[in-house]
Amino acid sequence: MSRENHIGFQLKSVMNLMCRRNESNKLLQKTAKLTGMHGWIIGYLSEHQGEEIYQKDIEARFSMRRSTVSGVLQLMEKNGLLVRESVEGDRRLKRLTLTQKAIDLHQQVLAEIDQTEQLLRQDIPDEEITAFLKTLNKIRSNLEASVASMTEEKQEGQIC
Repeated sequence: MSRENHIGFQLKSVMNLMCRRNESNKLLQKTAKLTGMHGWIIGYLSEHQGEEIYQKDIEARFSMRRSTVSGVLQLMEKNGLLVRESVEGDRRLKRLTLTQKAIDLHQQVLAEIDQTEQLLRQDIPDEEITAFLKTLNKIRSNLEASVASMTEEKQEGQIC
């Protein structure tokens, strides 16, 4: 089978092209001092507006250590992207709230994502998109099952 018919090769090639395209669109992130992680956290906080979100929620959601998240949040606060507010009853907890600057940046990033999505779907009928996404979900399930079994095998051999 030729490399062009390998699913992994084709997925990697497409991801390389997407990364290259995204790199050329990073003017927004550079001018706003917005890293990829900042974008993910802003997106998470945006999706959960109205809820009380704390540092521990970010740690759990992104599987990051407390010290790492603390540093990221401090930089985001310094750059005017979020505010950490004390909570009544427990001074140790700090509620995370996006600033208007972060909300505006998030809207611009969402517009870029929508633009990319339109480009990806251009000239492809809906039924082909549906079939592609169905196939991609099956590929993901195959990989998840494989990774899960590999993790179980490693744990079986470990002594706790």
